[in-house]
Amino acid sequence: MYSNSKEKIIETIEGILDNNKILSDNREFLDKDILKLSEKLEGKEINQFLHVFVGIAAANRDNFSRVEYFLQVSSEVLGIIPVEYFLQWCEIMDEVFSQTPKISDAFLRNTVAIIEVLKYRHIDRWGHIAEGFEGDDLSEKFICKTIDITPLLVKEIQFEQFENLILLFKSFFKTDPNSTSECLNNFSKIISVTGVSVPTFVDLFIGVMECEDCSFKEVLESLKVSVDSLSLSAFIKLIDYLALLHKHNCHISNEFISDIEQVINNNEKSYYDLIKQFSKNLVVIDPVLVQGFVRGTLFFDNFSEIKIKNWYQKGYDLCQKDIDSGKLYFTMNTDYFRENLIDIATSIDVAHTKAVFEGYCRALTGVNIDIALDYQEDLKNNLRKFEKLFMEDRMGVLVPGLVNLYSSIDMNHAWLKVRITHQIGHIEFDTFGFSLNRKANMFENYRNKIFSLDRWQKKEGTDKAKYLLSDYSDLAKFISFFDNRDLAMDVFTILEDGRVDRHIKDRYKGIADVYKNIQQDSLERIGSLKVNTPNQIFLDSLLRYSLDQDCILNIPASYKKQISVILNVAQTLFQHSSSVEDTAEATIRIYTVFNACSGQVEDQDSWQKIKIDDLLSLTYEANFPTEDEIGQLFEKQKYQDDSLQEYESFDTVEYRRDLDPRIIQFILNMKDNYVMENSDGNKGSLEKIIDDIVSDDNGFEEDVNNLQKNGTPISSDSTSMNNVPYGEKSDQDLKEDSTKSDDTVESSFKYDEWDFKLFDYKKNWCTVTEKLVPQNQEEYFEDVINKYGLLARAIKNQFEALLPFDFRKQNRLYDGEELNIEQVIEEFVNVRAGYGSSERFYMQKHKNKRDVAVLFLVDVSASTAESIDLEDQTNDLHLTNKNINLSSDFRRIIDVEKESLALLFYALENLGDRCGIYAFSGYGRDNVELFVLKELEESMSDVVKSRIGSLNPMHATRMGPAIRHATMKLDSISAKTKLLFLISDGRPQDRGYSREGVEKEYAVHDTKKSLEEAKTKNINTFCLTVDKKGHDYLQEMCQGMGYEVLDSVDLLPTRLLYLYRKLTT
Repeated sequence: MYSNSKEKIIETIEGILDNNKILSDNREFLDKDILKLSEKLEGKEINQFLHVFVGIAAANRDNFSRVEYFLQVSSEVLGIIPVEYFLQWCEIMDEVFSQTPKISDAFLRNTVAIIEVLKYRHIDRWGHIAEGFEGDDLSEKFICKTIDITPLLVKEIQFEQFENLILLFKSFFKTDPNSTSECLNNFSKIISVTGVSVPTFVDLFIGVMECEDCSFKEVLESLKVSVDSLSLSAFIKLIDYLALLHKHNCHISNEFISDIEQVINNNEKSYYDLIKQFSKNLVVIDPVLVQGFVRGTLFFDNFSEIKIKNWYQKGYDLCQKDIDSGKLYFTMNTDYFRENLIDIATSIDVAHTKAVFEGYCRALTGVNIDIALDYQEDLKNNLRKFEKLFMEDRMGVLVPGLVNLYSSIDMNHAWLKVRITHQIGHIEFDTFGFSLNRKANMFENYRNKIFSLDRWQKKEGTDKAKYLLSDYSDLAKFISFFDNRDLAMDVFTILEDGRVDRHIKDRYKGIADVYKNIQQDSLERIGSLKVNTPNQIFLDSLLRYSLDQDCILNIPASYKKQISVILNVAQTLFQHSSSVEDTAEATIRIYTVFNACSGQVEDQDSWQKIKIDDLLSLTYEANFPTEDEIGQLFEKQKYQDDSLQEYESFDTVEYRRDLDPRIIQFILNMKDNYVMENSDGNKGSLEKIIDDIVSDDNGFEEDVNNLQKNGTPISSDSTSMNNVPYGEKSDQDLKEDSTKSDDTVESSFKYDEWDFKLFDYKKNWCTVTEKLVPQNQEEYFEDVINKYGLLARAIKNQFEALLPFDFRKQNRLYDGEELNIEQVIEEFVNVRAGYGSSERFYMQKHKNKRDVAVLFLVDVSASTAESIDLEDQTNDLHLTNKNINLSSDFRRIIDVEKESLALLFYALENLGDRCGIYAFSGYGRDNVELFVLKELEESMSDVVKSRIGSLNPMHATRMGPAIRHATMKLDSISAKTKLLFLISDGRPQDRGYSREGVEKEYAVHDTKKSLEEAKTKNINTFCLTVDKKGHDYLQEMCQGMGYEVLDSVDLLPTRLLYLYRKLTT
């Protein structure tokens, strides 16, 4: 037994060294470590250590280097962990040294790295991972490799998961040691790849090992090959993709891995993110679908993104209806697959031919016309595209992003040409220039009396005079006079489409044949009538006639007279000198025929097929209403046939479909608003018009009804946010900025939002309003600093240590500008004590300057009003301070956030970093609020400090636009280091922050996209949350970016300041 006194301990050590010849010969190398250990250990503790040490020394008399290594590692370990765990480690080492030298060496060389990341309570369990193996060379190599990869694994994953992984390896090793050893080598190579998420890969690998249908050995071999063949970024994508599928029990095979590699390796057109998102959607339905989908995409090397989208969407929709059909769709060598492959191959991606068709438009019109791609067929988005073009003083036509009506690429090309030409025709032949007062060319002007203001001002019980006095476009006023506005609009649209088509074929002879072919095909696609009401029969006949003036109609004999009148009116209109005003006159006349019809429609068996010429040759002059009769009709508006009241709007043909009457109204309204804006400086009401049109299923119904109720037109001086470029102020805001005080100034900005389901941005979707926080809490800042007392001053001292100096000294150099006298003296003492010299006597001066810009974005949503558990507060050792009475006040999350900001202000006051601090909240996409506490270039003044106390919990948490706005601010300044620091108490969520049913996922994906956008601008991001469930969504939201989840809200102040120092130095 060894002595307990310090003096006796030294004597004991010296005795052991003197009695051990090998040790005594190398005593100069051991004195330093032994004495260091003896100074940190008490008597009983040194006895326990010496017991282990002597045993190891005795067992390794012929290999002194191992004994020396043990002493060196022991000294390092004792400097890291408490004494009781150090002694536990010593006992483990005693057992380890009883095994082979290679195994004990592996434990020793990895000890320090493992203990730095391992929880102390796991030291004993780690020391026994080598148990259960035979003593042969293969087992020895396997154990050593397992020990070598332990530091990296334990650093990244839970120890229990690490143990599970080792157990799986052991079980496979017993049955097939050679293959398992090779697998472990491959596994080690993969987790060592920079950028690979170790937890993600380990979770994936354990799943593959546990799956009976998967060969983990083949999978690992494939991945090892992938490491060598793929770029780093491509390999990381491969692991992420496989991990995603594994979560949903998708079978992973080496063939499947090979397919994914090919998809990713096709760099320019791999569309990896798109395919990953679609795979995620399919694997939820059935994991089998994904393998067929990935294999299918390999056929699309030369296909565009929209073609892949279209192919996927058809299959996805089919899966929703019938899973078996969906599987056939995504399985090669089936009729489903081949048919759809041909369909995709012959389709036209308009984005790739956009420049060609814009040149075609320029050749036809002599002006520049933009091709606006319509991927969604969504009215509101279409209106916004027209608005954008108009505000930029440009014209545009709207076409689908993908054209695939035919199985022939030539026919699809012809159809697209006709579609574009038809829309140009509406511009060329002045559809949008309709005027109530302009005379018609082909008809007598009935509108003169019908729409006379004097006439309707004298009438009682009608609001038609108010229509004429309103600010609506002339077309809106014209349609509003009809009781059945949908019917009137459909008649007008068919007639105007037919007029424009006729003018195009007369003027542009080169396209006439192609145009006729597409019209003929459109006629065949109409099919037979399903609803046999009189108005449907009349409209069907009119539509067919507008497409082909030589067709044969199948009609009831009892309606020959009415149809003859309708076609004769249309024939008069379809002359080359007709105008849009003639279309309005023809609409009035044909509408009266609808009104006059009565009786039941006989069964189709008794219908007659009649040539158009035969119908046109019938003259029924007596059936044409006079001007007075039409005027009386508009006064009475009484229907003989109730079917008019039950009318459902008529579908037009494909190549005409984007001439939506509501778009016509919108374009005309834009013209009116443009005139107003330039005449009196007021913004028009385009946003309101868009919302009104989109929310109104019956065209103008809601507008007219509101007019009837209120008697008030849309005000010409109403204001609204026009289409503002990305992240820029509107003119209105700039005007307001000059008139408002500092405390109430507001500025508005427009930002896109990412829709992960559509895999595209919603343009100018969100409005961010900047508001300067009032400076009405002057005492709050000083109260917080006094409250935290010593802690606040200690933090400030730490930050002032970061202050940049003109020169900073670097000591302990082998060579430099001058000698460091203190170091020379220290080295001299070491030499005299027998420790030798390091010869590092010199120092060098280096320039050292900070160039840092940091923006803090703080969540002040309603949830920050929640109180903090007192237990969490009082157990917090980091905030221990005599001046803090935590139990005296009711504290909320917002209170801790405000205190954190005050401490941050205090700490950064003299540092010189450019620092911006903003809070955010909101309610809906048009009400994202950003509260300015301190701008990036603003000095740290008393005015700034007085704003902190004014923060209060607000509404919801729409993170995406707030982050994009913060990114815009950081991107506008020059700094070597830029950091966006997001502080939140929960996941992003807001009213309407998604498509229905996927709120949480939608919001997370938009926030993730906004963080990625910041990264592309060389802005580092870090998310700090006090939401204990934060890991659930932050892993997805912050992939490849830093984040931290705090267990206690009260950790926020000190953790925030610690992270600031760490991330900016």
